[in-house]
Amino acid sequence: MKHNNKSIIFTSLALNQTKYFTGLAKNLESMGYAVCIVCFHEPSVKYVENNNIKAYNVYSIVDSLNQFPEPKDVEIEELNLLISHEKLYFGIKDSDILIKKLKNYLGAMLYIYKEVLKTSGKLIVIQEYGGFISLMSSYYAARHMGIDNVFIEPSFFKGRLLFTVNTFKALHISEDSDSDIKTEVIEYLNNAKEQQVVVIPDKDRHHYRMPWMKVIDKHNVRRFIEKLADKYLYKNREEFSHIKHYVYIHLHMIFNRLRLKKYYRPAPKGKKIIYFPLHVPNDASLTIRSPEYHDQYALLDYICRILPKDYVLCFKEHPALVGAIDASRIKQLYQRYDNIILLSPKMHNYTVINAASVVITVNSKSGAEALLLGKQVLVLGDAFYTGSSLVTRVKSLKSLRSQLLDIDTNLILDQKKIINYFNLIWNQTSPGEIHSNDSNNISVCSRSLDLMLKRVLVSR
Repeated sequence: MKHNNKSIIFTSLALNQTKYFTGLAKNLESMGYAVCIVCFHEPSVKYVENNNIKAYNVYSIVDSLNQFPEPKDVEIEELNLLISHEKLYFGIKDSDILIKKLKNYLGAMLYIYKEVLKTSGKLIVIQEYGGFISLMSSYYAARHMGIDNVFIEPSFFKGRLLFTVNTFKALHISEDSDSDIKTEVIEYLNNAKEQQVVVIPDKDRHHYRMPWMKVIDKHNVRRFIEKLADKYLYKNREEFSHIKHYVYIHLHMIFNRLRLKKYYRPAPKGKKIIYFPLHVPNDASLTIRSPEYHDQYALLDYICRILPKDYVLCFKEHPALVGAIDASRIKQLYQRYDNIILLSPKMHNYTVINAASVVITVNSKSGAEALLLGKQVLVLGDAFYTGSSLVTRVKSLKSLRSQLLDIDTNLILDQKKIINYFNLIWNQTSPGEIHSNDSNNISVCSRSLDLMLKRVLVSR
């Protein structure tokens, strides 16, 4: 890297991330930034270097180091919580393996930051939001050294990004004074309600299919063969190398989807509905932002026990992972309660929301969609809309009981306040689509990052 007062480090865990960040790096270098990419994916190293961007191979650096910090040395306190995401996501039981991995990566990231700072006055780390140890180590090493960390994630609005600085928590957007309502916001909201558009980032669109369609997909078959070659033929190291686990998960989803078919029920007629949209299992929105609600089956069980008599609890699989829920636990819920219904995944989310009296969610975007449709929303966890007065914040499961008993079915939310709130959300987002390598999108994302980085640099 050339001497520069403004330096950026991207961390990449997979080739699709690498290609996206490399495109951004080229544009940002033309804007005066010095950029490098830290690769937790060895096949990416050559790709980055072939594009004349500085690359760091984390695994090679770990191999060369003799000493590694303890987690407490970089102010990590909740160690078990920090490694829990990979335990759940990859099915790894051994804590010692994950703690060693964390220490290795902390050592490597501290080394990289020190190397970059030799030729840079200011350094900012940019990562896609997630709960993996690679991201955690990059974050905590950066904060230990006083380096700002920016997480990128898709916003509620398709084609717009959300940046959170120096925290794993959601960016809470609460009401302030009335803002000037943008025409494009009105058009977006009207189109979403009329067309019943479910917010799906382009990077996740391929997940929104039945499980067998994912298995036979030509792209996925090719990636499976490439992963086998990378791991066993070329001996490349990467984060997502748990091939057996992935095969098991996807085959399990196919057979589990068949088991679940007998549990699907239509929406009840003549009953008041409370809707709980299931979150993506083992997603960082649960494992990191709201870990107390990771066990969604236990939460469903509790809601059934405290539900007012005239209501029925309807829930539905997340459309990105149909077949991923545990059929045996659904069976147990049906055996215990007569006030719970698993809806077919083919049923449109907006259809269920419109039929519901109340939507209960941990931190799903479905909560924002329900708010957009003027529905009462009870939010349990850490969501971007948690601070809004338009939703009901549930501070504990104990308080949920009383809040369900006090449901006001005649409550009508102020549409002007709803529009104003979504306008405020829009103002906190930036144009761009994560992981889309279209040249126009790369240019748009680069400009958004440049504006955001200038704000961060000024605040230092």
